[in-house]
Amino acid sequence: QGAVLRRICGLAVDGPVTMKDRANKTGGSGNHGPAAGIAARDMARAAATEAARQAKLDSFHILDTPPEQDFDTITWLAQSLLGCPVAVVSLVDRDRQWFKSRQGIDLAGTPRSDAFCAHAIHDEDVMVVEDATRDPRFADNPLVTGEPGVRFYAGVPLRPASAGHDDDLPAIGALCV
Repeated sequence: QGAVLRRICGLAVDGPVTMKDRANKTGGSGNHGPAAGIAARDMARAAATEAARQAKLDSFHILDTPPEQDFDTITWLAQSLLGCPVAVVSLVDRDRQWFKSRQGIDLAGTPRSDAFCAHAIHDEDVMVVEDATRDPRFADNPLVTGEPGVRFYAGVPLRPASAGHDDDLPAIGALCV
């Protein structure tokens, strides 16, 4: 399924999907001494990276736009080829994820705090959750414990090229099933 999602994802972006090296650079732990300084720098770097990622998303002027056949074709293909009940193109905004296209689900989006895609945008490749009820990141998630009852999730980060924006930023969203 991951290979199919990657191929479909290539149709959804202008240019290649780039991969990001997410090596852990925290340099230590604790709340004092040199490690505290490193942690503060990491937090500042993370905030700057998120601001740049959000600016890249905003540059596309795509949030809250009407449905588009190209995106609907991509989600229909993902749903059909993978035999999954749900497929969406999710864009991760400041405090929400918004579904540019969706198949098999009535929700137009969710709070970012509940979004599986908010995790997937930081992955290099397909993020797969085999059983959300057993994954500590998602076991208490309202999308798992309530409707729609998510159990399986696979999402490919969307990293379209955009002039003036770093291609190595976290993704702006995900194509997911």
